Amino acid sequence: MGGVRYNDKKRVCFFIEKGNSDIFYEQLIQLNEFVKSEWIEQEKKESDFQTLGPKILIILDNASYHKILRF
Repeated sequence: MGGVRYNDKKRVCFFIEKGNSDIFYEQLIQLNEFVKSEWIEQEKKESDFQTLGPKILIILDNASYHKILRF
């Protein structure tokens, strides 16, 4: 799972191990905590993060999974 910020083109990438929905959910929590920590580093209030913080767009793409040849 990766992302590119719109304003400064900073790239963030989290590798998701093959597993179940719990692993995916843990990665989403880590991404949210990372974005929140950057918010706080900019001297903004943690309490404002939910309402005024950046929007996170997640695009799920498993196209490469379907390209695997199966014998």
